Amino acid sequence: MRQDAEARAASRRLLATSERELQRIVLDMHDGPVQDIFAALSQLQVLERSPDGDAATQQRVRQAIGLLERALGEIRNFIGAFRPGTAPCRQRSRSTASCRRR
Repeated sequence: MRQDAEARAASRRLLATSERELQRIVLDMHDGPVQDIFAALSQLQVLERSPDGDAATQQRVRQAIGLLERALGEIRNFIGAFRPGTAPCRQRSRSTASCRRR
């Protein structure tokens, strides 16, 4: 019986350590790559609204925006799956307001 209690206690400690490590990874992803992608997306959205670009350049900017929005959404979904009490961001529209830092 004592061994069972020790095994359960060891299992709880391991689970707590794993959860802390996972939370650290999630925060590192959010504070690093997600913020960088969001900054690049914001800059491209400014370029998209610029009247100076030719049609081909504007099309490439829109494509890049779409790719970054999709990547940001996928990362946020991944992060959301590991954050207790938060729903993953699933919106993939031009507006990234719902996917911004919570």
